[in-house]
Parts: sequence; C-alpha cells; structure tokens
Amino acid sequence: MRPVLAIDNSNTGQFQDRPDLIGDPYASGPGCPETRTANCWVNPAAFARPAPFTFGNAGRNSLRGPGTRNVDFSLVKNTFVGSGRQLQFRAEFFNLFNWINYDNPNRTALTPNFGRIFSAGPPRQIQLGLRFIF
Repeated sequence: MRPVLAIDNSNTGQFQDRPDLIGDPYASGPGCPETRTANCWVNPAAFARPAPFTFGNAGRNSLRGPGTRNVDFSLVKNTFVGSGRQLQFRAEFFNLFNWINYDNPNRTALTPNFGRIFSAGPPRQIQLGLRFIF
C-alpha cells in the first residue's frame, strides 16, 4: 500500500504524488496513541507535504495493510436410499472462527481520515444444503 496526496504537488497532472516520510509510520504519537488498530492503522504525523513542484520521498508500497486470516470448513454426509439414489446433506462454514479481516486503510495522506479503516470482510457465514442424487 502506498500513501498518496490528494493534490497534484509535482504539477504533473497525475494526482498520485507521495508525501514525505518524516518519522516511523507505526510509532504511536499525539492523536494516535496506538497504531495498527482500525481507528489508527498508521500514524498520520509521520507524513508531511513535500515542497511545491517536488515528489515526496515515501516509498512505493512502503506501508503494509492488515493481513487476512480465514478458515473455511465443510461437512458432507451421503445417505444411500436404494437403487443408486443418494441423499446428500452439506454444511459449509466460511470464516469459521469469525476473525475480523480489515480492509486496507484510507491512503490519502494529510486528510482527516488518513490511516483509518472503515470496512472489513464478511463475518462468518453458514450454508446448509440438501441434495437428491438419482
């Protein structure tokens, strides 16, 4: 994930300029007492606007978003009901342990929502099925 500016600081017309990195983005500080949380994934105080008509020094893909943990599980029970016919019961669990998988944080630097996470992946889902095979 790379931080970007909401303005065309370099005057190239791309609106994808990067800010200057002036500190540790994962260090806690004023306004961000604990990093790597949904409310403050990176410390916004670690970034500054570069001089006009220049590019920022924040590296491409210099920030890591939250990881993903997921376990899917299924159970299948086949019951024979005679002459080659079967009844199949399925129970499928998606995100079995119901872990929270945050989406990437807002990456527009020098805005009030920079570094905050506003969405997450789906919670546990359970799907049941009954199938008759003949």
